[in-house]
Amino acid sequence: MEALKGIKVLDFTHVQSGPTCTQLLAWFGADVIKVERPGSGDPTRGQLVDVPGADSLYFTMLNHNKRSLTLNTKNETGKRILERLIKNAMFWWRILRLELWSVWALDGSRFKN
Repeated sequence: MEALKGIKVLDFTHVQSGPTCTQLLAWFGADVIKVERPGSGDPTRGQLVDVPGADSLYFTMLNHNKRSLTLNTKNETGKRILERLIKNAMFWWRILRLELWSVWALDGSRFKN
């Protein structure tokens, strides 16, 4: 089913509830891009690992049909990439403290158009 084809979603979530919500969007055809922190990424990548050296089944079950990238938003290049991703997305899911958005100078008012 491709009911959401053409809709781009940024997924800043991790562990279970957020990834499950965005996975449903991906199942219906949305282009979901999971954005992870460098070094650690989503903690579920390393939880309940079945095959050494591979992402865990738990992670793949929660993030099937998504694209992903690691993005360092502590440098200017990473901030520019993040801003471009947000401007090109229809919406984004986040489980981040609101203070982080203001630290990144991405308070939402910049993206209303």
